[in-house]
Amino acid sequence: MDWASKRLGIGFAAIVVSLIGLVVAILVQHDSSKSGDHGLAQRAPIDVAKPCGGEGTTITLDQAQSTLPYSVLLPDDPLADSSSLSAIWQCADSSAIQEWFSSGIHVSLQPSSLSDPAATWAGLAAQDPDHVSVSVVHGVPAAIVQPVDDPTNPALGSVLLVLNGVSVYVIGDAEISSDDLIRVANSLS
Repeated sequence: MDWASKRLGIGFAAIVVSLIGLVVAILVQHDSSKSGDHGLAQRAPIDVAKPCGGEGTTITLDQAQSTLPYSVLLPDDPLADSSSLSAIWQCADSSAIQEWFSSGIHVSLQPSSLSDPAATWAGLAAQDPDHVSVSVVHGVPAAIVQPVDDPTNPALGSVLLVLNGVSVYVIGDAEISSDDLIRVANSLS
């Protein structure tokens, strides 16, 4: 597998891991009397071939801006901006998109269903305090997932936040620092 293909696979794995962790954290009530972790603590390797779990199509930025029910946010940072945007994928049967940048950063956007993002992020941090913290990014509460370059328990690094009713996931590649991901998230407009 060439370097670019590996990077794309790793990037999508980050999106899947982040989204799975978020969904598990929301749907599973963590009972501290039971053994085992839930959510982001379960960062199992995922073998993926392309964005949206293979169920998406590429669209242009103009198409995304004209058809989606929310304002499409783009970062404006040396690691991710309109000039380094490689592709935008719209996931099948949803309003979710994934923006792929040549640096290895991916930004996933979708309408948010979270009623209390701050509580959700605090729950994620409580479930995996070694790798997840809560901070303020772009003026709102955000979950920061530290990158972990460990094939047995990977985490690609991400910043999870909700801006104007849109769930935003800024995802790295296990090599991009959380400080860089936070800077990219703060540049979204």
